[in-house]
Amino acid sequence: MIGCQRVSGAAARSLSAAIVAGLFCGASAAAGATVEVHDGTLSVVQGPGEQSRVSLGANANIPGQWHAEDGRWAGGGRYSASSYFWPGVFPAAGPGCQSAAGGLDCTGVTSVAVALGDGDDVVAVRPPPARSRSPRSSGGGLGSVSLSGGGGRDALTATGVEATLDGGPGDDVLIPTAGHALGGDGSDLVSLVQPLDPDLTVDCGPGDDTIHYAALGSHSPPSVDAASCPPILDPLISTARPQFPGDGALVFWVPADRKVRPALFRPSEAARGTVRLMRPATKGGGRCAAPVSFAVRAGKAVAPTFTILPTIARRVAGLGPRRGVFCEISFAGTDLQGERFAATHFEGMLFVSRRAPNGRVP
Repeated sequence: MIGCQRVSGAAARSLSAAIVAGLFCGASAAAGATVEVHDGTLSVVQGPGEQSRVSLGANANIPGQWHAEDGRWAGGGRYSASSYFWPGVFPAAGPGCQSAAGGLDCTGVTSVAVALGDGDDVVAVRPPPARSRSPRSSGGGLGSVSLSGGGGRDALTATGVEATLDGGPGDDVLIPTAGHALGGDGSDLVSLVQPLDPDLTVDCGPGDDTIHYAALGSHSPPSVDAASCPPILDPLISTARPQFPGDGALVFWVPADRKVRPALFRPSEAARGTVRLMRPATKGGGRCAAPVSFAVRAGKAVAPTFTILPTIARRVAGLGPRRGVFCEISFAGTDLQGERFAATHFEGMLFVSRRAPNGRVP
């Protein structure tokens, strides 16, 4: 009898490999994906149609050891309009890995190369805890990291790690902080989360793609391919949320006409859209000001004039000298070709009483 040879995600994408798997593996092909180490390379091995969700992280104290755990929301983006959580199952232990608290421990790892199959998968790679605040970690035992999607809807995340993310065909979610992000065919979402490495490159590929900015702030923007991606935004506002005594660039008092005009960003292409100033959901939500539409040429600043709502202004006027009302800036827009960009929590503005000069620390 011919033995069953399970195929990697890269091989499973070929028709011939899928036929071979179906003829010779039969029911055993549904045995489930595994996390394995071969010749120092950590990978996820799948059969056709299998869907995996896994989060991988290097052990800061043991060189060459990586920990794998369930990554049902590790993609950082919604799987669908109704669910944050991604389908699939957590892989079992294969060669080089064994069961451990909370997941699997894999040893002898010098690089990570995950090539996914035709299902909807989610894979995230995170750095050792000591490096978690850095936009890029490479070398020092981490080695090279590459994540490649298959034909389904995949979520590929590498935060704090220099990596190559290749979505491949399908409507994918990519969350890079350093290295290279390739969207491939399909309507992809590229989410840029701070801190970003200035050498990060993004190629959205064919399709109706979206770039989502999460607190891009005053950091230098990454290199984004203008031909395939929505506009890249050059930030004009500081990034840290104000905490008393606060960041003076983000602390405002409400003038008599209730109008404030912060400069937010410059798009690399002509763009139009809407900016909103909202109370955080944790504070009950609701508007701080009416939405403001914008339409600017390439390189021109988006600086909306917000008219603070009377209810917010009255609340601010009654505050003491070390209290404020926090509002979040969000926006959504398109370039002239209809490609989209957005941010749900781009930056914050802290409104204080008139005891402080406008735009200064109270």
